[in-house]
Amino acid sequence: MARGRGKPLFDLISGSTRDEGSGRRASPPPLLGLERGNGRVALPMTWVYVGVAVIIVLLVVSYGVGYRVGVSAERAEMQQFAARDADRVFADPISGDTGHADGPAGNDPADPTGTVHEQSGRRAGSPTHSGVDIFGADGPLAEDPRIVGSNYLELATLPKEQALAAVRYLASKDEPAIAVPGVDRGGSGRNTSGRYRVIALGLAVPGDRFSSTKAQRTRFERRMARLGRSWAEAGGASDFSDPLWRRYGG
Repeated sequence: MARGRGKPLFDLISGSTRDEGSGRRASPPPLLGLERGNGRVALPMTWVYVGVAVIIVLLVVSYGVGYRVGVSAERAEMQQFAARDADRVFADPISGDTGHADGPAGNDPADPTGTVHEQSGRRAGSPTHSGVDIFGADGPLAEDPRIVGSNYLELATLPKEQALAAVRYLASKDEPAIAVPGVDRGGSGRNTSGRYRVIALGLAVPGDRFSSTKAQRTRFERRMARLGRSWAEAGGASDFSDPLWRRYGG
């Protein structure tokens, strides 16, 4: 039987060594600067700190800008209100129909601009007609509440009881008025007729401003006419349909 030739011993040892070496792979060198794993990249902490600092700076700047804008807007609004207050004209007390801005008949009436009328003349220290009382809503008055030199609207001339009823009705509608004794047209200056003039005190027009206050006087006349119709419908003696502006004294 023929015997086959085998490989030399050197070749066998070298082949075995190569087979063991080919079963292992060399590990790659580690990466520097960034850590990579599972498809994600991790940034160094220094970059994170820088980003946070930038965000804080942006927030501070935004707050400062917003604060300045708000202060400027508020200052402009305050200046606008100040200018509006400086140019404001007091409301006309007779512009509405729900009441009157004046107080009781004994107070100073208001002039057509809506401000309290400053007394340029003296008040009558006693009733116009000596020995005869002037009546308000609550009864006789110690002195005439009218201002000398001002014009007042006379609504009607009525017997005493009816005139007092008219004054009380107007007071219930927040319109002050008085009942003044009528004057004898014969020239005696005394009230011999027993009639009284119903005079509204809600609007006192200075003599030197009578022509320039037509609009205010017209509104006041219309209000008095409405009240007169209401009083007549309720059984009153007059509807105030024939009013007359009359200057008091001076």
